[in-house]
Amino acid sequence: MNQNSIPPPPSQPPSNSDPRIFHARFITTANVDRSVLNNLITLYSKSNLLSYSLRLFHQIPSPNVVSWTAVISAHTNTLFALQHFVSMLRHPTFPNQRTFASLFKTCASLPSLSFGLALHSLSVKLGVSAQPFSGSALINFYCKCRLPVDARKVLDEIPQKDEVCYGAVVVGLAQNSKPIDALSAFADMKCSDVRSTMYSVSGALRATGELAVLEQCRIIHAYAVVTGLDWNVIVASALVDAYGKAGLVSDARQVFDENFPSMNVVGWNVLMAAYAQQGDWNSTLEIFNAMEAQGLAPDEYSFLAILTSFCNAETQPLRVEGNLCRTVILPQMMQDEVTASMTIG
Repeated sequence: MNQNSIPPPPSQPPSNSDPRIFHARFITTANVDRSVLNNLITLYSKSNLLSYSLRLFHQIPSPNVVSWTAVISAHTNTLFALQHFVSMLRHPTFPNQRTFASLFKTCASLPSLSFGLALHSLSVKLGVSAQPFSGSALINFYCKCRLPVDARKVLDEIPQKDEVCYGAVVVGLAQNSKPIDALSAFADMKCSDVRSTMYSVSGALRATGELAVLEQCRIIHAYAVVTGLDWNVIVASALVDAYGKAGLVSDARQVFDENFPSMNVVGWNVLMAAYAQQGDWNSTLEIFNAMEAQGLAPDEYSFLAILTSFCNAETQPLRVEGNLCRTVILPQMMQDEVTASMTIG
């Protein structure tokens, strides 16, 4: 490799952690191991220097599956990842489970259902669809494409299920209005002695919230306390939401107060929604003002909670005004925001 192997230097000088510094050192080395170049491609992508990673990849004489996976991962969630994959097959180099994981993530993000289905078929032929790393990404792909039943089938086909696989299917089923199936998967996970994560517990809590099952909510809350996950902000917010939907605003408030320092706008919103569901517009507004006092910027869900509290209020004028705002004004505000973002983009 010579000095032409690096793109022209940018206007900003590289920092000490800049991968271009390491690359410059390798130029003086006669024979650089391919694994070093593969790692350098990954470093470039993590530093958001994609043009450098791509140019370096094209200079590898015989890229292997790790090289291809590195450049595909660098372009995850873009069409470039799929294009590199097609080139990889023409090379020809066969993908491994990490390659498929990046590709399934890309297909879920774009989204591209047809390409993802083709990838699933290929992964089955290559015998990697049931491996945990690619399997969890495949589960997430089906959930994002609103095919939760297929996601559950993938989980059942994985012989050695880990916490990532279970977490993906529990969250996916809960998000796709399959709360009973989500709780069933969560129960299977606990019976399999697979450790819980904040994602699986929060997914199970979301499912209990959809069902408004108080007893199940308390059971999962106790389980979260035993496993030490109750202090996680994602789990805590899910607890507030579950108790609120079950009608126990006092319990929701207690969980919120216990985790007050770590609460983000999501936690504040679900607490407001809990009060709004009861028509307690006074408390909803009080929490809204307290959130702003903490320096947190409200979003559309914050305003929706306020309007919902007006709609559920016992006072007739507030109810009429809330319905008017929720059905006419708020949708128009959200549409204007979308239009503005598209114009700027």
